[in-house]
Amino acid sequence: MKKLLRLWPIFVLGIMTPISILHVDFVLAPILIGFFKVNSRLFSCIILGGIGFFELWVWYQGWSGLADLLKQFFEEDIEFMKKVLGEIKSSGILEWVKVFFVRRYFRLAKKAEAVKKFLRGSGYLSMFMAGLLPIWGPRVVCDFLCGTSKWKKGFIALAVGNFVKTAGFVFGWNSVFH
Repeated sequence: MKKLLRLWPIFVLGIMTPISILHVDFVLAPILIGFFKVNSRLFSCIILGGIGFFELWVWYQGWSGLADLLKQFFEEDIEFMKKVLGEIKSSGILEWVKVFFVRRYFRLAKKAEAVKKFLRGSGYLSMFMAGLLPIWGPRVVCDFLCGTSKWKKGFIALAVGNFVKTAGFVFGWNSVFH
């Protein structure tokens, strides 16, 4: 059981993936404002902005935990790296899961390296601007980068941008439904 609990970041990220379909701006905001007829823009901003922040924070914690978990895997067992590289076959379902996720993580980290250099170079403004974008991709990549590098101030800039964007959507949906 302890071995399974150690894999909490994998479970968190696995659970968050389907939950992300409930997009705060395009799904939850119209439901709250249109279906439930919430007229208070301030209340809607606080509720939806809080949900958006919580979602980003859970992703951040998951990526941060995954980075720590991978570090532990490599510190524990040098042969694990050989399994990740495909030199040795993994034995057992738990080990296969670990190898599978480490390989996926490395592919994602490799693709995000160029983006990471740009975002780290341009600092907090880039994170804030990524938070303003109404599509998932840039926020997910930035959240991944902040979580794996444990860049808390960058995450805060991303979360503030996301809150401002959500507030804009609240005002937009309010004008549509009221």
